[in-house]
Amino acid sequence: MKKFLAMMLALVMALSLVACGEQGDSQKGDDSASGDKVVKIGVFEPASGDSGAGGKKEMLGMQYANQETPTVEIGGETYKVELVYSDNGSDSAKAVSAASKLVNEKVSLVLGSYGSGVSIAASDTFKQAGIPAIGVTCTNPNVTAGNSHYFRICFLDPFQGTVLANYASSEPRRPTASARTATSMTRAWSPSSSRHLRRPAAPSSPTPSRRTTPTSAPT
Repeated sequence: MKKFLAMMLALVMALSLVACGEQGDSQKGDDSASGDKVVKIGVFEPASGDSGAGGKKEMLGMQYANQETPTVEIGGETYKVELVYSDNGSDSAKAVSAASKLVNEKVSLVLGSYGSGVSIAASDTFKQAGIPAIGVTCTNPNVTAGNSHYFRICFLDPFQGTVLANYASSEPRRPTASARTATSMTRAWSPSSSRHLRRPAAPSSPTPSRRTTPTSAPT
């Protein structure tokens, strides 16, 4: 699974950077230390807060992809790929300033975030700067709804809810327990996914037969 995620990120980085070659030169530059041409990719992830563990996992995938694809060809020239990190703190209130930091760093593209709420909060900042963003695991449909700058490489919450509902309804051993687990998981992801899940009705208990008591003793 980790290898698959890393390969997907490497592919996304390569394809997106080719598209960045059509943008203005203001988002590409020289590395003052080495003299290499550099293209910057913003890593908009939570390194702290409630989602810090998940954000660090995504960053590991991006770092591996950068290791595997350290350079990219743009307009016939070779550019070094540099990751620029900005911690959104798992907090929508901090997301805007974290996004502004990446804008000031003149990144060409943003990857992230783990957590749909911070992605939605930072969306307008990226839009106004003309910087495309790609969500890796932010599954809330509102991240990309109604805009043309935020993309994603993962599935949506409604899809997850449907899959879990199908699993819960087909589980032969403990359908009620499976449904409860699936319901709690979908509610944790997003309200839009939980409506796809319906707990199967509990099996009705058979009505106990009543034993007739004789009205008089046999003679």
